[in-house]
Amino acid sequence: MKLTVKDRGAKLARTELCVVFATKGRRPELPEGVELGAAARKDFTGAFRGKRLSDPTAGPAKRLLLIGLGEAKAADAEALRRGAAVAAKEAERLGVASMTCYVGEAVAKTVGGEEAAGAAVAEGLVMGSYRFDELKSKRSKPKCGAAALVGAGADFKRGVRYGRIVGEANCYTRDLQNRPGNKMRPRDFASEARKLGRKGAKITTKVLSEKQMADQGMGSLLSVSAGSIEPAQLVHMTYKPKGKSKGRIAFVGKGLTFDSGGISLKPGARMDEMKFDMSGGAAVMGIFHALCSLDLPYEIHGVVPASENMPANNATKPGDIVTASNGKTIEVINTDAEGRLILADALVYTSRKIKPDTIIDLATLTGAVVV
Repeated sequence: MKLTVKDRGAKLARTELCVVFATKGRRPELPEGVELGAAARKDFTGAFRGKRLSDPTAGPAKRLLLIGLGEAKAADAEALRRGAAVAAKEAERLGVASMTCYVGEAVAKTVGGEEAAGAAVAEGLVMGSYRFDELKSKRSKPKCGAAALVGAGADFKRGVRYGRIVGEANCYTRDLQNRPGNKMRPRDFASEARKLGRKGAKITTKVLSEKQMADQGMGSLLSVSAGSIEPAQLVHMTYKPKGKSKGRIAFVGKGLTFDSGGISLKPGARMDEMKFDMSGGAAVMGIFHALCSLDLPYEIHGVVPASENMPANNATKPGDIVTASNGKTIEVINTDAEGRLILADALVYTSRKIKPDTIIDLATLTGAVVV
């Protein structure tokens, strides 16, 4: 969705749909010249994500959509972000080509200021309009492709820019997650990382092959990919700031592009969803997608061990013992507990090669959480 920024002090331009946000129990702050009928005002309660569509009695907006943010004391940037996502979906449902999102002064103040408000609305609109159709034989274009965001000053504009970057990075992450196992293999993960390296001037990418991993003794990671014809890849991305770094941060993400469970085979029902077992790695990639457009004062590293877990004749068996790159031996009781095996070597690599001040690891939840 294309976003533009308008100042709240300027006269509202003609629009097919004007969206206004308001908290519960407070009168909606309408753009100058826009008037709303008494019935519409009475029907709208301001309840969280509640909405009321009506035709204004005056002003340049063809239709007016009121969206609630809930109680004022609880309304924050997240509430506004979710409200903006509702606006994006409603605009698409109504079939309007463009819309205007008006953020009143009271709402901006409630959610943390103009910058926070701009970021929340932009992120909500971008993510709310997300769709995954790149693999469909026939694609339909989204009906609503543009939105004007109305707020006050440079802070609001700066917030919109940040929110757009973060929203687009989230959508990129979702694209990686939604691609099936035959379209998002370990090699595809590596390819995406190299693309980001070419896109971001401050980003570099290197990928370790299975031979290079073996040379470093990564028997834990390689034990998971042993049963797959797809070789594992260890992706290492680096972002370096323009000036002196304030610290070194590393993100390590689980990149199981498909998890059948290996010899400890998962049930067939919903196994198609095991394409999502690389979501931790996708989140790391999403961070670097955002870093292509942001200037942060930290040195940031992203490490993703990408692998498939398949039950071939040479796959790791329950009871096998493997050795990680730090010399630790591991007895594999259940091959469907593979995430810790690939993360173990990735974390050792991160500690030894990168030596960060902070490590944050990301992975999909283990079944033990459900139990």
